[in-house]
Amino acid sequence: MSDTATLETTEINKTKKKDVFLVDPRSIIFNADENPRKFYGTPAEKKELRESIRTNGVEVALKVMNTPEGPVLKHGFRRMDAVMSIIEEGVDIKYVKCEAVGRGYSEADALLDHIILNSGRPLTPMEQANVFKSLIKLEWTQVQIAERTGMTQSNVSNILKLADLPMKVQNMINNGQVSSTMVLSLLKTCGGDHKKLETILETTLARFAGKTKVTEKDVAVAPRPSKYHRLFTKSIEVLQTNEVSATKIHKVEAILAALDSSTPEELAEALLKIV
Repeated sequence: MSDTATLETTEINKTKKKDVFLVDPRSIIFNADENPRKFYGTPAEKKELRESIRTNGVEVALKVMNTPEGPVLKHGFRRMDAVMSIIEEGVDIKYVKCEAVGRGYSEADALLDHIILNSGRPLTPMEQANVFKSLIKLEWTQVQIAERTGMTQSNVSNILKLADLPMKVQNMINNGQVSSTMVLSLLKTCGGDHKKLETILETTLARFAGKTKVTEKDVAVAPRPSKYHRLFTKSIEVLQTNEVSATKIHKVEAILAALDSSTPEELAEALLKIV
């Protein structure tokens, strides 16, 4: 490890705002379940990271929070995973670079770091969606998320739609069978109907079982939304922009889904359940 061979002190770089220290990786406390990143890369990408760390050390400092129990990892889970894998191979990595976060470092800060730090492998669209959903649960607004991440509010809104997809559809995206862009496009075509979207994707994947990934061109029948579907879909976007409560938006979405009823009687029954 080149970065540990030439440094004999525990402190590497001291500035007014942050300190970077050398820490024994075995003393770092980390829980992978707290990491919004679930996909650490392909086998080739993970091997490339291990070889880079084996040769050059951890060049970008891990973020840790000092606690009475020891340093707790807050950012850099992929690098930490690679370091521990190398140690398991029998390589003695004595120290890794760590940056201690301040006392005011919050759960929201930890989530946002995975989006805005521009270090390492970018989060997948589904991972981003789950980060944004966690921020919403912390009472952040879409406007605040957009401001902190540098994204447009429309982009934030679209990414959040991924987090509400049925788990089957989320797994299709995570497994690389479909792209998040295709799913959002089809979701709009389906008028926001998750069940219809799931059925279309399942049918398409079954028809093209030999393909690694299907595209929108492979979809056999993409139902064209009616004028009322388009109006309702646009109205939902307006409500989201105006930060109307999720409960009210869900009612509008339920009305939109009810428009797919086959008969007036079915529509009346569906509407009664909503109101």
